[in-house]
Amino acid sequence: MDENLALGSFLGSLVNELQSTLGKPTLNALIYRIGQKSAEIIAKRILEKHKQNGGNFENISAAFNLFQSMVSQLFEAELLNQNNEEDRTVIKIKNRCPFHKLIAEREDLEYGGTLCQFTKAYFEQSLKKLTDIKVEYKLNGVKPTEDYCYVELVFLKDLKEMEKEMEAKLKETNSQSIN
Repeated sequence: MDENLALGSFLGSLVNELQSTLGKPTLNALIYRIGQKSAEIIAKRILEKHKQNGGNFENISAAFNLFQSMVSQLFEAELLNQNNEEDRTVIKIKNRCPFHKLIAEREDLEYGGTLCQFTKAYFEQSLKKLTDIKVEYKLNGVKPTEDYCYVELVFLKDLKEMEKEMEAKLKETNSQSIN
């Protein structure tokens, strides 16, 4: 007996039945919330294991690498590129989630749809908890034949916080000029 086939059939049918009962927006919100709750658990474990003094990671790359190693049995996320800008950091990844094959095999499921809400929430919430920075998971392309999705993880830096940092640097520069 193929347990994965049975589980895939059950999950696909469950999603479709819940969608017809609850409606797509409600089901998407529910699946997203389930992903967030799961993410909070993994983020808490990472912080407890790697941050003795509490707090969050200031280094986005370090947070992503720890996240990636902790979830490797659930997600296969490969870092492709990282771009640091003044107001954001964008990490491009190639991600294979446990639902990818199921979505590819069923005509009634789609990439970026309901099942992808779990993955989106899992990445966004985990990385937000680790860095204390808002994160957006943006599906940027799908390669069904390769079993991967291409994703951008966008870490949006708080503009008010950036202004405070600039003011602090300006004050420090001014005080050094006076001395």
